[in-house]
Amino acid sequence: MNQRIKSIKKQIEQQQEKMDSLSKELIDAHRCRFVKCGSCGKKSQVGKVVGLDVKMWESNTGSPNGPYWDHCFWAWGCPHCSEYYKNEIEDALYWEMYSAFRERGVMNHGRG
Repeated sequence: MNQRIKSIKKQIEQQQEKMDSLSKELIDAHRCRFVKCGSCGKKSQVGKVVGLDVKMWESNTGSPNGPYWDHCFWAWGCPHCSEYYKNEIEDALYWEMYSAFRERGVMNHGRG
């Protein structure tokens, strides 16, 4: 194999290892980060809260398959007051913090 190709592949491998290491550091930084509840005002570490996919009931869809639960927003559940509705997270930030949450779940909210 060409020396240039070997060199490039080695550089890619080294950069991938660096990216993996930085990704782990980012997850750890998010895990230690504090978020403030929009309902009770208490702070909690991201690593101790549950990340939620909040879904709303779509009953009048006109679909032949009938009603269904549809994604509404991303949020986190407060361990102090159990509120999640006022703890909405932007889509990009939720996915950045995805692996930092204690666990992830689905919250079905209301009936259309």
